[in-house]
Amino acid sequence: MSSVDRAVLNRLSVRRFAAEVIETHGGRVERSDTACWHVDLPSELEDLSDDRDVTLVFDPKDQQPGRGDLIVQPGSRAFNALLELATQDVTVGHLRVGASDFQVQLPDVLDVSDLQTTVQGFDATRTEDVVVFHFSVEFESTSSFHRERLETVAFDLETGVRRPALKERLHTHLDPLLESSETVPVQTSDETVEDRYEEAVDVVKQRIQDEVDELTSDAADEATQRAEEIRELYDQRIEELEEKLPAQKQEIRKWQDKVNSARKNETRRRYRKNLSEAKEEYEELQELIEQRREELREKQREEIAETTERHTVDVDISLLGMTLVAHENGELSVGVDDGERTGVTTLEYAPGPGETHAFDCATCGTAFESATMPQVCECDNVVCGGCLDVCESCGASGCPDCETPVDTCAICNRSECADCAETCTECERYVCGAHSRACMTDDETVCLLCGTTCETDGRFHCDTHLSDCQHDSATHCQAHLTTCDDCEQLYCGEHTGACTACDGTFCENDRVTCAGCGDDRCDEHAVACDGCGGYHCTDEAATCAICAGDFGTGHLTDCATCGQAVCEDDRAPCESCEEIHCSGHTTECAHCGDAVCDEHGRVCSVCDETIAKDHVVTCATCDAGVCPSHAETCAVCDDPHCVEHTTECADSGDIVCDEHVATCSVCEEPISEEYVVSCGTCGEVVGPSHAVECTVCNEFHCTEHASACTDCGTYICDQHLEVCSDCGDAVCPEHQVACTEHGNLLCENDRDDCVQCGDPFCYDALDRCSECRSPVCPDHRTDCEVCLESSEDAASARICTAHTATCADCGRTACPTHHVEVTANDELRCTDHAVECHSCQDYFAPENTDACDVCGETTCLSDLVDCTTCDQSLCVDDQYTCAVGGDVHCERDSVECHSCGDTVCEQHADACGICDAVTCEADLAECTNCGELLCPDHTETCADCDDVLCQRDENTCHECGEYFCDDHGDTCSECDELVCADDATVCTACGDTVGQSHAAACGGCGESFCSSHHYICATCGTPRCGEHSVICADGGEHHCPSHMRACDVCDENSPYCQDHRETCTVDGETLCADHANHDPVTVEAVCDEHFVDCELCQQPYAETSLENDRCRACRNIDGKLETLVPDTVADDLGRYAAGANERYLVIYSKALLSSNEVIVVDRETDEVVNRRSVGFLARLKGVFS
Repeated sequence: MSSVDRAVLNRLSVRRFAAEVIETHGGRVERSDTACWHVDLPSELEDLSDDRDVTLVFDPKDQQPGRGDLIVQPGSRAFNALLELATQDVTVGHLRVGASDFQVQLPDVLDVSDLQTTVQGFDATRTEDVVVFHFSVEFESTSSFHRERLETVAFDLETGVRRPALKERLHTHLDPLLESSETVPVQTSDETVEDRYEEAVDVVKQRIQDEVDELTSDAADEATQRAEEIRELYDQRIEELEEKLPAQKQEIRKWQDKVNSARKNETRRRYRKNLSEAKEEYEELQELIEQRREELREKQREEIAETTERHTVDVDISLLGMTLVAHENGELSVGVDDGERTGVTTLEYAPGPGETHAFDCATCGTAFESATMPQVCECDNVVCGGCLDVCESCGASGCPDCETPVDTCAICNRSECADCAETCTECERYVCGAHSRACMTDDETVCLLCGTTCETDGRFHCDTHLSDCQHDSATHCQAHLTTCDDCEQLYCGEHTGACTACDGTFCENDRVTCAGCGDDRCDEHAVACDGCGGYHCTDEAATCAICAGDFGTGHLTDCATCGQAVCEDDRAPCESCEEIHCSGHTTECAHCGDAVCDEHGRVCSVCDETIAKDHVVTCATCDAGVCPSHAETCAVCDDPHCVEHTTECADSGDIVCDEHVATCSVCEEPISEEYVVSCGTCGEVVGPSHAVECTVCNEFHCTEHASACTDCGTYICDQHLEVCSDCGDAVCPEHQVACTEHGNLLCENDRDDCVQCGDPFCYDALDRCSECRSPVCPDHRTDCEVCLESSEDAASARICTAHTATCADCGRTACPTHHVEVTANDELRCTDHAVECHSCQDYFAPENTDACDVCGETTCLSDLVDCTTCDQSLCVDDQYTCAVGGDVHCERDSVECHSCGDTVCEQHADACGICDAVTCEADLAECTNCGELLCPDHTETCADCDDVLCQRDENTCHECGEYFCDDHGDTCSECDELVCADDATVCTACGDTVGQSHAAACGGCGESFCSSHHYICATCGTPRCGEHSVICADGGEHHCPSHMRACDVCDENSPYCQDHRETCTVDGETLCADHANHDPVTVEAVCDEHFVDCELCQQPYAETSLENDRCRACRNIDGKLETLVPDTVADDLGRYAAGANERYLVIYSKALLSSNEVIVVDRETDEVVNRRSVGFLARLKGVFS
């Protein structure tokens, strides 16, 4: 095996690895000090130090200042250089190992046993091939920066089973293996190695999962903390934006206050315009802030997303190399000695992993373990404890392959030899001496399962000489069991007894105890009593004469009639005489249900049922005896009678005898004589339901000879009956009336009363008033003459006297519809001789009205007024009153004031000098400057002296918009417009008076300057005079001195504004355009000192964009971005992964056992900007996982 192979095999020991690589390549290692090695580096590693004679340390704490120690540990520069050197030539090792290469490792079961063992030989039967993979695992995260560890995984090439034991044994026996082992190549296919490689990667993933979870958790916590800081920063920026809103709100309130305090309409309108503009500016500011807020929120989300992405954990698993190992398997012969006996056994053993595949009992094949220890039999066989039997009484032993007669007890499994054990004569089972006995009946030896003790005397007997008592199943010997004479079953003496009549032996089920004398009797000499359910001796029992049942003599009684003995169920006491009689000489009383003897029973003449003589009732009519159910008492005479001589009154329901009942002549129903009456008309007898009392004569009559009044329902007999002439119904004297007009008799329903006089009339004698629809008689009815003239229906003209009137003009009678009351003299007139006023809607006589000269409507004289100007007569609707003079004018001679809206005459109005609107004298004012008359809408007052002014531009201050008279205003030199004293200022440079909008205060000196003598800072917008401003060397604009900076690189005394300079994002230095570089992803400025190359893709970035010397694209290389690789590049690649940022696509091409490539592609043009091969050091940072 070559030295390089040894280095690959020894990856797990950093110290051994370092020594092997250095010495293999001609270096020298001096190991006298375990903490640090003095090393002469080979030429391949001379770049690690200026001097090839260096000191290596393996723990940072062992480093000494000034000594120039090289730290060797995973991830260090020196370790990576050793790895790259070790893997430049060969990365696959071959090894063949056998039993002679390793110390034999016997099974653990032999170590814990008391046996002495010796290895006698090994016979190889086959060879197994194992592949050992050596991996470098690299962890990268913002919280842990960079970690690295080595992992080794071994697999059986054929089966894919892991071989961790072989890996450990190779490591433990490394030194002797390097000197003596063969390096025979192992034949295998690339597909098999590839399969095992994928499985090995999965194992490494499982091993590092806990560490990955820990790193992921730390990274997530750090990302969460950073995200919270970002949120706080952007919340602060948003708050700063929103601080501008209160100032604008204050501006709105200022103009709102001015609107409320303005005294002129024009001023108020101007202020309202300014207020509207302020509100619009506020809304625009709100929209701008909302837009800016959304932009900030979007940037916040982007930064949080980028932070979260930056705090991911990247795990790179790289294959450093692999070793193909062929190891032998076979049979290992082992001698075993327990101190008394010696034996030999064989086991299936693999020397490479030191594993025992099979170590079994020679007889039964049971695997030896702690529960089945190996044992040595006297025949020299090595067997398990289950196959080695030792007599527990005398110590003799034996196994299934020898002839030693040792067996286990069938009851307790105790091992005993034939001399110490017995064979049961009953079941022939092998039992120990403790579980065998001699039968006390025939002295034969039986096991305890085939015999037991007698429950009576306690002595042991075999099952043949034992039986169970049928009563309680207790076991007894034959001497203590007896057979029952009845059932012939066996019973012990405790459960048998003798009959006192026949002396036979009987069990408890076949004998009884006499309820009378208490003796035991068999079934033959005892009788079961049907009365009490108990048993009696046969000489103490008798038979009932009625039911023939067996009873004890104490349960029978003699009948008082016939003298026979009867049981309790067949006898009863008589209800009358109370003596006992049998059921044959008693009858049940139909009334009370009690028994009655033949002597004291009677038969009811109605129902023929037997009843006791005490319950018989005698009928007063026929003297027959009947039971109480067929006897009733008459309600009149109160005597008892049988039901055949009584009747129920149909009216009252009373029971009466035949002597006191009568029949109603109307319904022919029986009626008690107490309730019948005689009809006063026909004299017939009738019941109360068919008799009525006449309301006139007060006598009773049958319903055939009386009628009910149709109004009140009272009855009148035929003799005094009268009927209504209209409907023909009967009517009593109280509810009948005679028609006043015709004299005929009427009931209440067929009469009506006149609404005027109240007298009764029949319907034919009355009319209805057409106005109130009330009945009216001929004496109180009249006709409207106006209606008769206009209508052919005479009925519609009929009215009662209450609704008639006589016209004061023509004398005609008129109804309410055709007469009115005139206002002037309170007369009643018909509608033909009265006129309605158009203005007041009252009625007047025609001579008291006239027509309006404007509209021609008829109007009463009191509502007509003459126009003051033209003398026309005017109705109320055409009259206009002057608001100034109070005179009435027609519409043609009146005008409406444009200002107040009042109506005035032409003499009291004039036109406004500006708008020509007609305005009343009260609302006109004269301008102080020009003397014109003005309406209120076009007048203002001087803001200083309150003089009236017209609304012309020359009177308005162009700064504040207020009006000023000539005495309180000045002219602005910039625009030649009016400016008030409060809004005017004097330029410090030229001395001219200008409005404040044409001047500004210098932010440096505070003096005021006109527009020609000040500048606006291009950065912050602050006004500056020429003395206190600076010109940008690049843009040429004026700026505040505080906004200017000189470049820290070129160090020239040339100031630059913020638009023409940049700041290095790393150290904050100021850079001019000539000295600023830009990160290709973030486009942020960075100086030359901090503009560095990514170690993998070798593209320049700001060093803040790199983590562990790699850009984001190189840190995130995986298989998820393969679709981004251009086809022109992908066609030349085998297996590859890719990472990307906004500018570049980095492709990492990697083969299992060949060199790797890094290709950088510009994502905008798809052009390859860099392509290079990488050494093995770069492979450690590969991304296949």
